[in-house]
Amino acid sequence: MEVIVRPDDRRVRISGVKTVSELLDKLWFRKGEVIVIDLKNRKLLPPNSELNEDMYLEVRRVISGG
Repeated sequence: MEVIVRPDDRRVRISGVKTVSELLDKLWFRKGEVIVIDLKNRKLLPPNSELNEDMYLEVRRVISGG
């Protein structure tokens, strides 16, 4: 699957992951630190979402302020 990591605009190809949680582990992100978006279907994916090789995803850092 192809993954875009924002805000760095880094593009990576990832294989062998079955869930969003596994994807985040492989990219060294923690849950709550980023959101994962399915760009083809325009949906946010929770950590337990199943992934497949033909997906096109965006990983975007969560920024909060107060």
